[in-house]
Amino acid sequence: MSLMKAVRRLTILILTLTILMATWGSVYAQSAGVQYFPETGHNVRDAFLQFYTAAKNPTLVYGYPITEQITSKDGKTVQYFQRARFELTNTAVQLTALGLITYQAKTPLVINNTN
Repeated sequence: MSLMKAVRRLTILILTLTILMATWGSVYAQSAGVQYFPETGHNVRDAFLQFYTAAKNPTLVYGYPITEQITSKDGKTVQYFQRARFELTNTAVQLTALGLITYQAKTPLVINNTN
């Protein structure tokens, strides 16, 4: 009879350890100035996060982040989203004027104002 009690105790101990080990995993706390987007696997942090969340529906307006914060070739801190590029200036975050960056004028632009 004492052998049966020992087997039961051992079985309960093994089951308890198995349950505890199965639920054991790495847990990462998210700091207040960072938001992780599992949809793309990227983070938005600090000033970029404040600018992003200031929009009423940021995922509709800017989309999800598609990079982390990086330093661009021109030395600016930027982050790319599905529909925008955020740029950190000395005073604030602003949207990059992509038209000015990508447009290469071959001839001067003439605007006809015939009102």
